[in-house]
Amino acid sequence: MTFCLACGKEFVNYYTMRCQSVIQLTFFLTTFTSPVLIAQEQATDILANAEQHITSGRYGPAIRLLEGYLADNPRSFEVLRMLARAFYWSGSIDSARQRYEEALSFFPDNVPLRIETARFFLETNQFDRTDEVLRPLASATNAEALSLLGTARYWKGDWTGAKNYFERALDVQPDHSDARRQLNEILAATASQVTFSPEFQSDNQPIRRVGGIALYTVYITPLSPLTIQGGLSRASIQDTSWVFPQGAVSLRHIFPASGLGIEASAGAVQISSRRDIELTYQIALSLRLPESITLKGQFERRPYFETISSFSVPVSVTSWSFFLDRPESETWTGQAAFQSLRYIDGNTGTNLSAWFLFPVGQQKTIKIRAGYGFSLQDTRDSRFDFASVTYAPYYTPLNVISHNLLLSFQIPASNHLNFHMNGSYGLIASENLPQSPTSGGPMIPGPPRSTNETAQRSFHPWQLRMALDFSPADTPLQLQIEGTRFATAYYQVSMARLIVRYIFPVHLR
Repeated sequence: MTFCLACGKEFVNYYTMRCQSVIQLTFFLTTFTSPVLIAQEQATDILANAEQHITSGRYGPAIRLLEGYLADNPRSFEVLRMLARAFYWSGSIDSARQRYEEALSFFPDNVPLRIETARFFLETNQFDRTDEVLRPLASATNAEALSLLGTARYWKGDWTGAKNYFERALDVQPDHSDARRQLNEILAATASQVTFSPEFQSDNQPIRRVGGIALYTVYITPLSPLTIQGGLSRASIQDTSWVFPQGAVSLRHIFPASGLGIEASAGAVQISSRRDIELTYQIALSLRLPESITLKGQFERRPYFETISSFSVPVSVTSWSFFLDRPESETWTGQAAFQSLRYIDGNTGTNLSAWFLFPVGQQKTIKIRAGYGFSLQDTRDSRFDFASVTYAPYYTPLNVISHNLLLSFQIPASNHLNFHMNGSYGLIASENLPQSPTSGGPMIPGPPRSTNETAQRSFHPWQLRMALDFSPADTPLQLQIEGTRFATAYYQVSMARLIVRYIFPVHLR
């Protein structure tokens, strides 16, 4: 075989050029990819070392290691996420939030990061930010994102929205345990129920009352319970008795976005000694404040049947009331209340009260609380009848002030049986006494002491309540037996009540 010299020379030059190109490409790849590979190896080593520190609870060394790497590589996804976790688990919430936000700004399309960031905001009670982070996934078919959106609404009190998201999550992933558990909690808490409550009451006027009431509650939505109630009671004094049929309908709704709640009820009561029906109605607004504190205001009209003479003389009272409630917690619970009353004859009254309870001791099962209570009751004009030495037609306290010691016990006898007892004792209490128009002296027994304006007497009001709650296992019944006895400036009362509640079964997921 012969070769042209010119062609042979050209042939050699071609392959020489190809070899030079390969060498140059290899040099380029080696030069520019080696740092990337080295950085990846360093990140892997740092993540492994940091994870060992975090697993052992050594958050400080892990944080320093991860922050040192991020100083030169600020867009490292796994390092940013692990650093945020380390800050969170060490208790540095603000630093963890900063790192999660930083990672989310670098990698907005990373779904696992978005879900983990939303879970962080959810667990730190930042529900609005949880919604914002998960909003791009709200229409997706990601069960975990839908479940977290439901949890955020559940914890905010939006049970209707939570129920919708949990159902969607279970449609996507039927075995999602968190979504199923929380949905079942909502379904169980909003099940229809009927309650029967017979009771007995006796006071030293003397009046004996026997009767009962039945209530049926159905949830139109998880945030809108409708209650229908009816009852019959009988009051007797020696051989004379009166019968009181009554009924009412009430509806409540909560607007979770604003924390506003509204409740309205209307009903009627009739006493057998009169033909006219007494109307009752109430409207209330409530507002949820930080730390679950609730501010509530209500307007109410009701008939008055608390004294003997009110059975024959029609008495009704309208009232404005305001309440500030702190629910039971690990620290303290309490309430402050103000009430302004106006009676049918134009007389007015004012009630003011406040109380609080603190935990006592460190018992794991028995809950003991002690505290202080204050109350003030006053009426513009007295309705004391000097001829009969009774209040007629209704009771009018005159500057009744009481400072009380409070005590509460809760003792769980078993998983299904609980005993409650609470009471109060008035350490310092006094009231102004009605003055006789002839003698100017007090007409009610008691140790009076003179003042410049009127006579006063001291007394010691008290109250004792005991209750037993029983919830049998695997049954829709709940039972409560309670007994109460108390003494005020005016009279003493004994009460006994049985509450039987039947909860209709619901279909759980």
